[in-house]
Order: sequence, then structure tokens, then C-alpha cells
Amino acid sequence: MKKRIAVIVLMVMGLCAGAFATEAITTGDGSIVGLDTAKPVQRYSVLWTSDVSGDFVAVIGPIFGTINRVMLVADATDTPTTDYDVTIEDEDGYDLTVGEGADISTATTSVCLPCVVMDGPTSTTHAVAVAGELTVTVANAGAANKGIIRVYLEQLKP
Repeated sequence: MKKRIAVIVLMVMGLCAGAFATEAITTGDGSIVGLDTAKPVQRYSVLWTSDVSGDFVAVIGPIFGTINRVMLVADATDTPTTDYDVTIEDEDGYDLTVGEGADISTATTSVCLPCVVMDGPTSTTHAVAVAGELTVTVANAGAANKGIIRVYLEQLKP
């Protein structure tokens, strides 16, 4: 029992120090660079620049794992129009932001907790498992504006 507690404490300390995390940068065309699949927690950063109509679309992946958190960060210089929208859809068209990516304020960093809402006598939430490509869409951001979408994913191991 003491050994398990020590391992858990070390894992938590490692997560806080970033030892268990790695970052993959997704370029504008959706390709992924800098991914270290040996780490159990991945951070995918999609650096986006909107087109003249204020939109951005990229397909990333394939990605396999459980998404725990999504951060939406507006660029400090080329700030998107306030109330811009972000969706991250899986191959079935399910929006992993569950609507929390709508009308994003540029004043602060927004956090989305992807979940599946189970309807019934009581509602409960569960982290979202993904297995395939994700379509990242930014809309209403204004022309040539920028931001970062960070997706935190716990990798599924065979």
C-alpha cells in the first residue's frame, strides 16, 4: 500500500513538473509535429490564423485517447473578434466542446471540459474517448486573427 501511494505521489509531482506531458504542434494544414508518443499525456496545440472571412478549418489526427481538457487562447497582438466560435468535431460530427466553444470572449483564456452527457433520471458526465481524426473549426474571428487551441489528451495504450 505504501508503495502505491509513493508511486501516485511521484506521478502527481511529475505531472506538475511536466515530466509526463509532451506537446504536439499542429500546423495550419493539420499535420502534427513534435509528438512524443512515449508520454501518457499529450498536449496538442493548434496554432490558427483566420482567413479573410474570419474562419479557420483543419483536420488533425488520427488521435487516440481520452480528451480531458481544451484551452482556447486568443493571440495578444492579432486578437480575434470577441464572441468568436470554436468547434472540435470527431468523425461522427460530435462537438467535443459540447457548445462551450461558442461566443468565446477574448478577455480571458477559455476552458472547455469535453464530456458526454448521459440523459436519464440523472445526468452524469464522462470524459470523451476519441479514435480518429478531429476537425477543428474557428468561425467569426475576424480577418487574419490568431489564437491557439490546446487539447489535453490521455493516450490509450494497446
